[in-house]
Amino acid sequence: MTQGGQPPYNGDQFSELESVLRELLEAIRGLQPRRRPFRRGLTWVLAVCAAPIIAFYVVPSAHMAFTTADCYAKYWFLPSETQPSSSEWEKFGVTSVKALSPTAVSIRPSAVGDIWFGAVLPFTRYCDYTLSFSAELVGPLRPAAVGIIGYGYAIGARGTAINGIPSATTVQFDPPQGGLRTVPIPCCANRPGYNPQQLPGVVAGTLHRWALRVIGATAYVSFDGKGYGSMTLSHGNDVLVRVWNADVIIKNLVIRSLNPWP
Repeated sequence: MTQGGQPPYNGDQFSELESVLRELLEAIRGLQPRRRPFRRGLTWVLAVCAAPIIAFYVVPSAHMAFTTADCYAKYWFLPSETQPSSSEWEKFGVTSVKALSPTAVSIRPSAVGDIWFGAVLPFTRYCDYTLSFSAELVGPLRPAAVGIIGYGYAIGARGTAINGIPSATTVQFDPPQGGLRTVPIPCCANRPGYNPQQLPGVVAGTLHRWALRVIGATAYVSFDGKGYGSMTLSHGNDVLVRVWNADVIIKNLVIRSLNPWP
């Protein structure tokens, strides 16, 4: 071993090792574990054996060995799709969260003021995933306050809320601004400089379709079937919805797993 505990491989040897590991992973994928129980078990053994090697030589952190194995396990052994119940949403701040049906939930402030309102959906089932749902804004609840606090809602992934304070990078559906804008919270909800991307149809009373492709610390956002952009995420485990001076109805939320080694 060389100084610092690193293996004494030169660049060519490292490339050969990485190539072998990639071939191993391709072979693992080719076993199609979801269809054959025996191959499922064999795949898990190979994944567990390969993950520490990948983590030590390709990723400079031993902790990644366990993360890699865990992600493969979640991808291979859990159902590839889940539809969380509307009862799983948890409020933060002084917020009303009401299940309208098993797949529809209403999230709205239950107090007056420019403070934090919203809800989180804890989610650790998959490492990387796509998040799709429909959302409708109802409001403003208090038209006289639009000039002061506006109205709208925001969507975030890998967020959290602690003591009623949300923390996430969010895409704001902002009718007074005439479009969507990416805003980290809690720091920057009311700061200037987060200019919106002007889009038609960003008004209350219309149903819109959202999709977020969450890969690592990045989410790729689609709005009504068109790409909006990407945003860098934080390190929480929750899907987060913030709402202000309005009611947002979230419908038909579906989360699908993504291959951890595409």
